[in-house]
Amino acid sequence: MRRIAAYLLVTTLLLAGALLVVGVPQARAEVGFRTVATGLDRPVAVAAAPGDARLFILEQHSGQVLLQQGARRQVVLDLGSRIAKGGEQGLLGIALAPDFSRSRRVFLNFTDTAGATRIERYRLSRGRLIDRVVYLRVRQPFANHNGGHLAFGPDGKLWVGLGDGGSGGDPGDRAQNPQSLLGKMLRLDPARPGARPAVWALGLRNPWRYSFDGTTLWIGDVGQGAWEEINRVSSTLAPGVNFGWNRYEGSRPYGDGPAVDLPRYQAPIAEYSHDAGCSVTGGIVIRDPQ
Repeated sequence: MRRIAAYLLVTTLLLAGALLVVGVPQARAEVGFRTVATGLDRPVAVAAAPGDARLFILEQHSGQVLLQQGARRQVVLDLGSRIAKGGEQGLLGIALAPDFSRSRRVFLNFTDTAGATRIERYRLSRGRLIDRVVYLRVRQPFANHNGGHLAFGPDGKLWVGLGDGGSGGDPGDRAQNPQSLLGKMLRLDPARPGARPAVWALGLRNPWRYSFDGTTLWIGDVGQGAWEEINRVSSTLAPGVNFGWNRYEGSRPYGDGPAVDLPRYQAPIAEYSHDAGCSVTGGIVIRDPQ
């Protein structure tokens, strides 16, 4: 972990209704915080385009997408009547198109009132997100382990991490089922709304947050009852990477199960037990000397 500039287990701290930006000085161990927004209701994600001072902020259970610039904040989309509210459900993830400065396109990940995961695209125009386009809907058998994050990869595709469908222990064995989209890392072609996504990796339990450092993909995958894991893998690998769940939790056989030989298994680069902490969140690699 120390061989990279810094790996933050949270991209931003979204605590007590406030959004704080984290700063990690390169030559010191101290971490500094700067409050940029307060008075928020369960903020779970934030996004900004390079060179754009505006922040998109998601409120999980209100279903509101907020756009903030300095002290000014406005609601650009309200999905409150279209989302499932409570627990791990709601408005969960956002990604701005790589050409956002021109296209103004915004992608959202949320659970609808039936509990299914939905990926939709909108366009920012005159302070509103309009022109809804549906890209994906995946039924969720339980109300937890929805994943929720979205990120554009270096290949220009939209990467979608889905949890195993919920309950506990993956009772449907969905994460290891190549025919299921659950428990997978998917790639969506932004030019093909509604097309079935490509499965790039399987064996994930609940990849709550992930990010790219060049072509390297970092994933924080939430564990079951004992071990939390961080995965690091090249995104240029051929599809079929297997992160092990539910045969493994972290690098250890899950439950009382035996060690098994999984084709193309990728063990986590780091893990920690619940003696040290609770759910891993995910994070980003920082190379900015400031």
